[in-house]
Amino acid sequence: MFRIILLFIVLLLFGLLNWFQIHFNHLGILSTFLSESSGAALGGFIGSMIVWFGREIYVRQVRRPKHVVTYYTADNP
Repeated sequence: MFRIILLFIVLLLFGLLNWFQIHFNHLGILSTFLSESSGAALGGFIGSMIVWFGREIYVRQVRRPKHVVTYYTADNP
């Protein structure tokens, strides 16, 4: 999971550098990557991870099991 977050941060950093037009010699390769189908696949992966994390938060917070109180009666052995 750490690798995915680190990769996302690196791609975001290079994307911001490209947006502010701070160019390095090999940044054109990244622009080509992000503008073609590989970039679309990466965007779909990031979108699916956001949906998956949202579902996990929903399941853990909203749909968690509720405690049912048990009452014992006098005839219970």
